[in-house]
Amino acid sequence: VLLLHDKNWRHSLPIAAMVAVLWAAPVASQETQLNAGQVQQIAIAALRGGDPVIAAQAADALIERDATNAGALLLRTEAALMARDYINAVTFGRRAYWNASTSNQRFSASRLVAWAHAQQDNDTWSQVWLRLARQDAPN
Repeated sequence: VLLLHDKNWRHSLPIAAMVAVLWAAPVASQETQLNAGQVQQIAIAALRGGDPVIAAQAADALIERDATNAGALLLRTEAALMARDYINAVTFGRRAYWNASTSNQRFSASRLVAWAHAQQDNDTWSQVWLRLARQDAPN
């Protein structure tokens, strides 16, 4: 009911449907198992739909499976930023940077950490992370 009053209800509806299906599974005495790709898609859809809580839960599940998964750490960083949880955004973003296997992942992580620091008025740290981003910036 609340989703219909949200201006982004069209984006929230598919996420709500996925959550409802997952929550209904135990009630029906069926076990539903999702693979990492499906959980990642839920996190991405939640971010696109503006739901940082669902995105964080999905990213946390991926991180629980593999604490060095830079993609999951980036998703968790973005969820923290969306929730204005800048301290956790820095924490997860740093972990994503140091576990990144590609320059694109390092670039994304360092930019997100710089943004989180800027939101906390930590200008010096923001500059440090922007300089790290510059090293991995695409041509």
